[in-house]
Amino acid sequence: MRCRFCISLGRLRLNDQEIIKCLKNEKLMEKFELNLNGLNYDVLPQDNGTYRIMDGEEKIGVIYAEPGDEGPQWKTLDDLDTDLVNDLGKAITDHNA
Repeated sequence: MRCRFCISLGRLRLNDQEIIKCLKNEKLMEKFELNLNGLNYDVLPQDNGTYRIMDGEEKIGVIYAEPGDEGPQWKTLDDLDTDLVNDLGKAITDHNA
């Protein structure tokens, strides 16, 4: 089994106890702010391992990590620029490390 938070860190957890421990990590569940290219984004981690990205009060999208050969691959189902998704994902990975 894989925890999306661990995927965002580039880690693979192999048992349920480690996943539960990871999901309860309060640092990973707290809202935090990222600054990319002079713009501030609020990031709200969700219980399902996705990240809601906010610009002030406006939700601009939700992103999530999937495992990849060279670390986490960041994806979205929303209409967000691929470079922005990757930049936000890398910043989330760095924040969660």
